[in-house]
Amino acid sequence: MSILSAVLLSFNAQAAPGIDENDGSITLTAGYSQLVLDKSSGTVTSLVLDGTEFVRKKAGFRPDFWRMMTQEDISNRIPERSAQWKEFKVAGTRTATEPDGSVSLFVTYEPACTLSYTLHEDGSLDVSLDFPSSAEPFHEPVILDGPGMMYNPDQTEEEREAELAQFRSWTENIKTAERENWIRKQALIPRIGVRMRLPSKYECAEGGGKLAVVNRSGRGFLLIPENDLQFNTLRMSSYLELHIDARQPDKAEIGPYNLPSEPVSFTFKLMNVKDARR
Repeated sequence: MSILSAVLLSFNAQAAPGIDENDGSITLTAGYSQLVLDKSSGTVTSLVLDGTEFVRKKAGFRPDFWRMMTQEDISNRIPERSAQWKEFKVAGTRTATEPDGSVSLFVTYEPACTLSYTLHEDGSLDVSLDFPSSAEPFHEPVILDGPGMMYNPDQTEEEREAELAQFRSWTENIKTAERENWIRKQALIPRIGVRMRLPSKYECAEGGGKLAVVNRSGRGFLLIPENDLQFNTLRMSSYLELHIDARQPDKAEIGPYNLPSEPVSFTFKLMNVKDARR
């Protein structure tokens, strides 16, 4: 957090929750807490709780339709096959002052998904995600590989094209319903959730259904779910990626690549660790 931001937050510490909107961003402020959303990307670029900045590289909360990639996924070109699910865009934003004085921000995306944030007077933040039933894909998935076809880096481009041509011919000759079902399974959406990037100095510890995100000095926040959630992390040298989504049923029931046939909705609260200890 910059010195200027710290000064502004200190100045507004006793002020009631407020909303500041301009052409490029929307800011919710309450006490020593602040949330800033980039209106064009729909990404939270700053999240300050009790004076501490938790967003790394302006990559805070945003919709996420991917689980963490595995080496097998990468070898099988899943990121290329399902790239369309990374391409969400902002459809609209709305703000509101709630009856209790808290301030809210609602962001709608395409594919259909809504993220909402409510900042309370005590500086705590509620985050909610709503994703409608998606029995049909929002995009036409790109077919690159066939079932069980692994990407071979030693293969020439001509050999690869010949193999893909053979596979595409096969897809045209099977029944339409079977083909559509197979295409749907190739859209990698076993996780409808929220992702954020944290500074690398933080560690995540799960217990009792809650998630503590703290550094070595004990500063951080507690994530308290209203629903049964699960958490996945990916540690890089300069940041920690955190993915949050509704707990999934057994893979044998849904298949690892099936689209959710029921709406997905969940809410969680973020509060400073020291406030949670009181």
